[in-house]
Amino acid sequence: MMTVDIFKMLGISDGSEVAASRRRLVELDAELAELRFRGVSRDNSVTAIVDGRGAIVEIVVRDAALRSAHPELVGPAVVEAVNQARAGAGQRANAAVQEVLHPGSTAPAATAPVNVSQRPSVATQEPGPARTSRGQSDDDDFGDYDFLALE
Repeated sequence: MMTVDIFKMLGISDGSEVAASRRRLVELDAELAELRFRGVSRDNSVTAIVDGRGAIVEIVVRDAALRSAHPELVGPAVVEAVNQARAGAGQRANAAVQEVLHPGSTAPAATAPVNVSQRPSVATQEPGPARTSRGQSDDDDFGDYDFLALE
């Protein structure tokens, strides 16, 4: 009976290289958890920050988007910003994993992580229109209107 040495087939001298790669991947996972990637919706109403694993760290929605005539557009803007941030995180993670598994290979350039200290805070974003008190609002009050009722 012929035995096949999978390590030799893959060009690996022994299992120690596999163990070293595994250790490096565990370290890489911890490193990715510390990185931050930013995504911004096309209309700049939403900013999302994810870590290098793609987990959402922060979502900032501008007040003007919530007070606009179409607040229902906030949901798709959140998805767009999160997807953009996750795309950057995914590119970086894929490049880093490729470097561990195939050192020296020519992988595409990875997306640079966001320096969290450089990201805009809610306080530094440009302010939306001034809020008015409820008694001074010139908008119609649709609080009791059922938009889902078929009339």
